[in-house]
This record gives sequence, C-alpha cells and structure tokens, in this order.
Amino acid sequence: MADGAAARSDEDVRLFGFATRATFAAALSWIGDRAKLLAPETIPVCCAAHRVLAAPILGPIDRPDADRAARDGYAVRAADTEAADSYTPLLLRVTDGSASQLGDATIIASGAAMPAGTDAVLPFEMAVHQNGAQQDGALAVTAQAAPGAWVRRRGSEIQAGREVLAAGRRLRTGDPAFLAALGVPEVDVVRRPTVAVVTIGPKSGDADLLGPTLLARIGRDGGCGTRASIRGELQAMLADAAAGADLVIMAGRSGCGADDDAAPALRAAGGTLALHGIALQPGESTGLGQLGRAMVLLLPGDPPSCLAAYEMLAARAIRRSGGVAEPDLVPMVPLDRKIVSAIGVVELVFVRLRDRRATPLAADSLAPLHADGYVVVPETSEGFAAGSLVPVYPFDTAGWTTLP
Repeated sequence: MADGAAARSDEDVRLFGFATRATFAAALSWIGDRAKLLAPETIPVCCAAHRVLAAPILGPIDRPDADRAARDGYAVRAADTEAADSYTPLLLRVTDGSASQLGDATIIASGAAMPAGTDAVLPFEMAVHQNGAQQDGALAVTAQAAPGAWVRRRGSEIQAGREVLAAGRRLRTGDPAFLAALGVPEVDVVRRPTVAVVTIGPKSGDADLLGPTLLARIGRDGGCGTRASIRGELQAMLADAAAGADLVIMAGRSGCGADDDAAPALRAAGGTLALHGIALQPGESTGLGQLGRAMVLLLPGDPPSCLAAYEMLAARAIRRSGGVAEPDLVPMVPLDRKIVSAIGVVELVFVRLRDRRATPLAADSLAPLHADGYVVVPETSEGFAAGSLVPVYPFDTAGWTTLP
C-alpha cells in the first residue's frame, strides 16, 4: 500500500481496483495542505450565532461601570460594623446622601451605585431602626458586613480593553445577546465555506438519502451547503458546481466499475485527481482532487461508505476552512460486543448508545441514520474486545454531556 500514492489512470482502476491505496494519513495531509482558513467578513451581531470569530472581542467599557449594590439594604463602611452582633448592636446614622462619612448607613437599592466611601451592603434584616422610621434616626446593626459584601465591583464582569471573547470561538446562542449588551453592533467572522453537493446516489436504493444527510452535516460543521443540479452531463455538472464553491462533494460512482464515471468526469472537466483509493473502511473508493479553485471529494454512493468518508475527510476540510475546532466532546464508552478490524486500514464503525454502552452496527444502508456516533479503529489495530473503553465520536453533542 503506497503512502500518498498518486491517483492512477482510470484504466488502471478499472483493471486492478484499489489493490494499491493511499494511506489515510496521506489523505489527511493532502486536505491539510489545501483547506486554508477563509477570509473574514463583517456581519450584524444578531446574525452571528454559530459563526466563528475572526478577531477577538475587547470590552468597550467597564461592566459594571461603578461599584454597585447587589441587593437592597444599607451601604456602609465595613469597618463601622466590626464586632456588631445581636447582643451588642452598633449604632449608625441613617442617611440618603451620595457620599458617606464615618458611622453613616445609606439606604440603597440593588443595582444602584455605591456612595463614595462605602464598601459593603448590609441587608435590611441585619439592622433595626431605633425609632421605627426608615429614613432617619439611628440604626442598630446586629451583624458584621465584610468588605465587598453584596457589592459588584467596577469591572468585575468586563474590563475595558480586555479580551472577552477569543478569536476562533464558535459563537454560542447566548453570545449575540451578550455582545449586544456591550453595545457591539457588528463582528468579524470567518467566511463559511460554500460546499456544492452533487449526489448521483448508490447503484441501488434511494439516491435522495445522501443529499439531506450530507447537507445536515455540512451545516453542523460550519459550512454552507447547496444541492447542485443533477441534470445534464456529469462533466458540465461538476464544472458548474465548482464555479462558485470552495469544496465540491460528489457522492456516487467513485468506484472501479464500468459505470463508475466520477473520476473520468472530473478529469474531462479540467480537474485533477491527486488520490483515488484510500485505506479507509468503509469508503476506500474515495478520491481527492481539484477543479479550478475548488477542492473536489469523490465519495462512494453507498450510504455507509459515503458517510464514513465524509466524517473522516470532508468534515475535516470544511471545519478547517471555516475555522471550526475539531469536536472536543469524545466520551469513553464501553463496547457491548467486540469489533474486529484488519491491520493497515483505518476503519470507522457506526455505533448506537444505549445504557451508557456502545453497540456496533452492521454497515447496512440505514446504519448511519440509526447511529449516535462512530468508533475509529487505527490501522495498527485489529479491533477492540467487548467491554473495552473506546472513544465515541458523536454526530451531535446534545445528550452526551452526562456520559462518564
């Protein structure tokens, strides 16, 4: 098996199949050399959820903009309340001024700026008015107030000029509201890679199975997927798809049969095929090439093979171009039965998750649709025994946070 072997002629593929395959590492290296981070664009903050920040966001102001009360009560000097308790209360003067002197207690509402000279808030229940009137007279303090108690310090949430969101962050659903609260109207984000999907489909079964599945995953990975027309000659269809795309995914007819015309069509359209045949199971007939400025991935039409090649190669190209980090939630889950694999091939095994255990699925046409994620067997391994703890790569992260 060649490491990074160039794609062979279509005739050689017809005659010899994929007896000679590029390593999976060579395929990843090819993608890494070409999937470059796209240029930034500026968009309104209200449209920024799930986009990747191209530049850090700095705090425009201190927040809070002053020391502010965190609850209703009395603004006091903490030192004035030292040694106060219910047996020996200390007396303070009740005031309503903007500044405080020694021995003053100023009525304050939650969120209000602290009077000059005060450094703590004493809740109402920790003091008793001597004359029954709240606005004036003496206040008997029955508990100590620690310095900073019930006070939100200036800049404790955000400091002007300090980074609040880092470049490369994929904005969460709450981030646009957070930025709007800071008065940030627009943000610079990485442009989403445009991905044209051409689905010829499997040689038997429903060709429409692949299109919706691929488009959903492209969106998950931060790309903007479009379904290319499948009318007309394949050569012209590929050229049209590549004209406005960063990446073209062509699903179907990537194999070595007489009617597998994806690779010849790519070459006829003026493209190049760098690798064809990869040590990946399922998905060995995957091809990697270029047409104009667009990368082209030829994926098998068989659904398990297509989705395996997408997850292992296409998804990484899309995430890399769009600045989306690789998934970091990869739980370790015990297998409820063994996985047997061959040395020299990277194998993807679809699994379902039940009762905190992973069940390997047979690679039938609907397996990717039933699966919760997948397990990767390295080319140096013959598989995993039942009960082994293995990393499971989830298709979606929802529901996985409670796993061990």
